[in-house]
Amino acid sequence: PGRRGRVEVTLAYGNEYRRGTLFWGTRPGTLVLQFSSLLRGEKRILDAGCGEGKNAVYLAAALGADVVAVDSSRVALQNFELQPEYRPVTRRISRIQADIAQFQFPGQIFDAVVAYGILHCFIDWRASMRLVQSMKAWTIPGGIHLIAACTDAQPLDSKAHPYLHTEGLVPASELLKSYRDCEILHFAEDVLTEVHPTTMRKHTHGMVRAVIRMPT
Repeated sequence: PGRRGRVEVTLAYGNEYRRGTLFWGTRPGTLVLQFSSLLRGEKRILDAGCGEGKNAVYLAAALGADVVAVDSSRVALQNFELQPEYRPVTRRISRIQADIAQFQFPGQIFDAVVAYGILHCFIDWRASMRLVQSMKAWTIPGGIHLIAACTDAQPLDSKAHPYLHTEGLVPASELLKSYRDCEILHFAEDVLTEVHPTTMRKHTHGMVRAVIRMPT
């Protein structure tokens, strides 16, 4: 299910990315900015489902991190070149085109994992929880996870999000359960209202934002 879900989402987001206008913008995610002190320094960070690089570039340029940026969209990875701060930090960012749900890293090699908008991109939320377990296995003891994902707290507006699936929306309780052995530094679920430039349809959806420290 994870592979199928990622392929369908890739095709849809690929169309968004081909606009060449940085669909997700240049401003890093709220959690990345708010909890940047946890990520600062010469850390190795995985940006899982990195999109066009708004978080990866900030992590490398502003915080001095070495970033492994993984996305299944070739076009999204190419669009890193459009990020204003990208060129000075190209050596600090490794771009990998891959299905993160099928990818393997050799053990606990990351100080932190940023998963901004990837966990709701599956047909079945259980596949995203399996990815969470993989991300935990790739993270050093005491490492940090930053999560932002659409939840099932609001019905899916399929006209605004034709590439998502109702069954893929993440139950916040299940996300918490997946991290029950960890320290929850921040966990908030709210309702987000937004308009995407491609559909121009105002819509709402549940959103969970979490910061978690791995067991030591």
